[in-house]
Amino acid sequence: MKGNYCLGKRCLLFVCNKDALFRQIVSNLLVNVDDHVEIFESTARNLNDLLQDVSDINPDIILLEETSPLSVDSPLVHVLFAKPGRPVIVISQEHNWMHMVRWETIQLHSANDLINTIALV
Repeated sequence: MKGNYCLGKRCLLFVCNKDALFRQIVSNLLVNVDDHVEIFESTARNLNDLLQDVSDINPDIILLEETSPLSVDSPLVHVLFAKPGRPVIVISQEHNWMHMVRWETIQLHSANDLINTIALV
């Protein structure tokens, strides 16, 4: 399904508040990576809607606004914020999957830092 949406490009799902200034700023920055990345915007207000967007689009990268309830309400996010750089491993006993999440915190010095990170991820 991803190929149907992204046409050979990397998929980025941008989750933001509909009227936020942040949305406009990041959208303008992401125009610079448009040749390599297909950008989809989600205005999901709850976890179920976000999961549906992720399932439908199958993005390579998900970009969340820090003040979004979807990015701060998760206990896993709090653990990752508390210990940046330290991996968290989640094991599914039912399906034998191991999910490793590693949080990296980087201070942006310019818009190019965001653009370069999207290109490298």
